Amino acid sequence: MGALWGAAGLLAAYGLIMVLGSYRLLTPAGVDVPGILELMLVAGLGAAVTEELAFREMGLRLLEEFAGTWTAVVVSGRVFGMFHLTNPDATLWAGIATAIEAGLLEGVSYALTRSLWVVIGYHMLWNIVQGPVLGVPISGTGKASSKWHTGLTGPEWLTGGSFGLEASVVTVILLLAATVVLALMLRRRGGVAAPRAGGVAGELLAASAGLRSTDDPGDMVPDIGQVH
Repeated sequence: MGALWGAAGLLAAYGLIMVLGSYRLLTPAGVDVPGILELMLVAGLGAAVTEELAFREMGLRLLEEFAGTWTAVVVSGRVFGMFHLTNPDATLWAGIATAIEAGLLEGVSYALTRSLWVVIGYHMLWNIVQGPVLGVPISGTGKASSKWHTGLTGPEWLTGGSFGLEASVVTVILLLAATVVLALMLRRRGGVAAPRAGGVAGELLAASAGLRSTDDPGDMVPDIGQVH
């Protein structure tokens, strides 16, 4: 299920940018099959497994134990965005966009399903369709072998530029909307854990996330914009 949503989400964002006239799907002169398979393995499966293990299974889950679900989602999402600032073509905006659209969405998805495989599948198919299939740079890691190429026309805030589709405001808006829907589902199902720590440590973590210990998804959206 996660894999299907990953592919669908990527294609939806890509399609919207194409309708706006900023993406053109091009057929390359030749296809580097070994290069495509390597990219699928490394940037698809490898990145999805290692990053979801680190940021969701370990980071979010451990933070949630004493800081609560919302703080854990926001803090782990911010760190996820900062992590992508180390990529060659990353910009400050790209890191913020990644924190909002991917860090928060995957965090809420994990909290809702409690399945690491769902977020791994989502992350993996997002990367595979974006890079090896459509030829869009994956999170600022540069161009690589792909089935098709994507031509860019227009401003970087719309196309994502050399960082890729994740730095487009279209993607941010689309995935932020999906995150809000999933967050409301999580609250209705009673899957939100309250902070257990209390005291100075809990308050400091909540403050760093831009949340209060009593915040709910309705308060969460404005605070997302405070990501720096």
